Amino acid sequence: MNNTLKAPSKEITTQWINQLKLISEKTHLDYIDIIIDQAGIENPIVPALIKMDNDIRWFSLFTNMPEEGFLEQAPLLIRIEWNKSTHLILLEELFELLYSEPRLLITSSPLSFNMLSTFLLSLAEVEWGFKSCLLRFYDTRVFPTLIKDILTSEQQKRFTDITFIWGWLDRDNDMSWLLGSYHPEIEDKSFSIIQFNDEQINKIGCISDAEELRSYSEFNNTSITQEENFNRLYHLAIQANNSDYLGTTEEYIRKHSFNN
Repeated sequence: MNNTLKAPSKEITTQWINQLKLISEKTHLDYIDIIIDQAGIENPIVPALIKMDNDIRWFSLFTNMPEEGFLEQAPLLIRIEWNKSTHLILLEELFELLYSEPRLLITSSPLSFNMLSTFLLSLAEVEWGFKSCLLRFYDTRVFPTLIKDILTSEQQKRFTDITFIWGWLDRDNDMSWLLGSYHPEIEDKSFSIIQFNDEQINKIGCISDAEELRSYSEFNNTSITQEENFNRLYHLAIQANNSDYLGTTEEYIRKHSFNN
């Protein structure tokens, strides 16, 4: 596994893994679950998992979807068990491979692996009108804004009720956490597909717009953090979307960014 982007130092990797171990200790679990977004990845993770055979549990969140055949592009749920050295080696390699990329989402859930797989699969797809759409919540550029600003309170609970905590590396490569609200009764529930309205779909589009513009030097404000810069562009994109401005989102933000 090679990463052409800047790789973390051994010290950073060790600190990150120790944080995950501490989470597991506090939640009294001997494992941690990770979700890997493989979309467009140069080195797919699947071959390494297949090589490990039955030594590790993993699940594609494209299962039973039209995209099911694209396994090397699929989001993967992987259970890392702390007492297995091969799992630790894999976790280190994944962190080094995916550092600085929005592909690694962490969760600490007491649910069985099969049950967690089922719940996450139910979250990976939404209906909008009469259309079925992938919900790429496992993209860590999407996840925090999705939870904080796009989902309804009931939809948020679909994510928080299944786990003790979510974690990810933010745009500044700092670890971020979202506390869950797990309760055992969740295990007896079944859920229908999440329904999105037009406003929610538009806000998902605003995330994409803000991310694209953040990559342009003229919109990359180096006096603030990358997270602050994204949030600024995201809210301007929403303003543009809600306005009667006839130009593009980029033109709107260029016109208004210096006034915000």
